[in-house]
Amino acid sequence: MPRKENAEARESIQRAAFAAFRERGYTATSYTEIAARCGMNRALVQYYFKKKETLALALFTRLLEQTVELLGYTEPEGPEENRFAELYRIGQVHFAFLCKSDGYLRFLQDVLGSRELTEDVLAFNGSWAFAYLGRDDRAIDAKTMDSVIMGMGGFYELLYHCLREERRMDIAAGLHRVMATFMEPFGYTPERAAELLAPGKMGPAELETACTRLAPTMYF
Repeated sequence: MPRKENAEARESIQRAAFAAFRERGYTATSYTEIAARCGMNRALVQYYFKKKETLALALFTRLLEQTVELLGYTEPEGPEENRFAELYRIGQVHFAFLCKSDGYLRFLQDVLGSRELTEDVLAFNGSWAFAYLGRDDRAIDAKTMDSVIMGMGGFYELLYHCLREERRMDIAAGLHRVMATFMEPFGYTPERAAELLAPGKMGPAELETACTRLAPTMYF
């Protein structure tokens, strides 16, 4: 008879994994360490999360959910075109937070250094963005999906390069290019995309404030 899952146990495992990812990075974190941190045996941890990659995606999911809540986008309204600027703001906060040296920077570097894991994250990014727009990614045509992969793939490559070189990346500019590429298959010209995205650009002080407010929800 299948084991009945426990929501509290799943949450405990996730919190333990996130704390280990933050302190040690993704690569150095093992199932054994996660189990020790949450007071469970390794077999039980692997029952809930058969692949460590799933825990990495769970961290990205939680961060996006907390960012959406922080920005007040929990119940988006209005036409679809208004939501592109929201996605742009969500992305800026998301990556600014991940890049903090006292936060998940080591985790992010490990993720970007793994081709397989980066591909998983790219697929996740696309599905999440389409869902935010209220679209079913299973119904998205290949051209649109290719635009997402090209845009985010290039962004991740540049981010990885900048992190390796210990050089600050202009996240807002990079994500602006991603969003413009993403919007093109939906019929938006570069000029119209720039017009719609302009209200979503965040300044350094605004981003820092958002990251500070996010910290209590993401640091375990």
